[in-house]
Amino acid sequence: MSAATAPSDDYFTFAAAQIACRDVLDALTDAGFEPNVEYLAGGCAAIAILLRDGSAVLISDVDACLPLTDAPAEPWTALHYPGVWEGYPGDEEPIDVYPGPDGRPDGDDTAAMLAAVTAYSNTL
Repeated sequence: MSAATAPSDDYFTFAAAQIACRDVLDALTDAGFEPNVEYLAGGCAAIAILLRDGSAVLISDVDACLPLTDAPAEPWTALHYPGVWEGYPGDEEPIDVYPGPDGRPDGDDTAAMLAAVTAYSNTL
């Protein structure tokens, strides 16, 4: 692999995202979800959880990227995509699940994000 094509620290791989997000993936699994890391159009990645109605909640940091190291991530965001999730957003506007209309949280907000996603999914 040449220097021009060698992966950098920001190079996306599913393995890197799964390792860096293992605590969140484990917590979602413990809450009864089956989370998957998905690479989305535009160079974005997210943790996707399918809900009972076929829709999905996508979780990523506020830059719509997943952390690829154990370094602290940006605050989390979670959006609900109504309709049947087929690996890409449909025509409907996503619904803020976390952090919601109040804006960005400060600091490590992993527990609050997980609580919000779990509570929201129980309403559907």
